[in-house]
This record gives sequence, structure tokens and C-alpha cells, in this order.
Amino acid sequence: MAGHPDRAVELIDEAITLGGEEETSAPDFRMMRGDFLMMLPKPDHDGADACYRAALVGSHAIGMRLVELQAATRLVDLQQARGQTPDESDGLRRIYETFTEGFDEPDLAAARLTLGVG
Repeated sequence: MAGHPDRAVELIDEAITLGGEEETSAPDFRMMRGDFLMMLPKPDHDGADACYRAALVGSHAIGMRLVELQAATRLVDLQQARGQTPDESDGLRRIYETFTEGFDEPDLAAARLTLGVG
């Protein structure tokens, strides 16, 4: 969907509708939807925030720690970019601290950068 984030949002909405909110891929789709909302010519910050929060809650409910980490990282980054005090920083830290390996992986490195830890 390079260059067509609006179409990507439509397709993700369709996938969520077809699979349902209870589908295990729903948190991934919510996160991707938030990413594409941020890629629109006029980024939808509120929509992305809602998507990242839904992905965070959904992934936590089914134990998808990596998706939960990704969603929390994106949410904190979005809040910081908007000049807000990130209300999910403590949650991101708690999620990050559950990992015991793979610290060189991009998602963990991104979380570490967002948290400002060594």
C-alpha cells in the first residue's frame, strides 16, 4: 500500500470486520491501522492513539507481549510527539522489563530508546 495509506486503512478495517475483534490478529491490525493513520497526508493523531490503545489492551488480554510492547512504544512516541506527558510510560517500562533476551531486536531497541534507558 506504499503511497496509499488511506486505502490501507480501508483494507485493515475490512480485515477487522471479517475476522472480528476477538480474532488473535486484531491487535496487530489495530496497530497497523494506527501506523497508516499517521501516514495520511494529514495524520490522524487521535485515531492513531485510539488504535494503539486498542492494540495494547487486546494484545495484553491474549498474552501477545511483543505486540503489547510495540503498541505501548508507539503510543508513548505519539504522545511525546504531540507534546503530551506520556501516560503509558510506566506501562511500557513494565512490559519492557518482562523481556529477558533479544535486546538487540528492533522492537526492544525502539522501546529502550523511547524509555531513554541504556
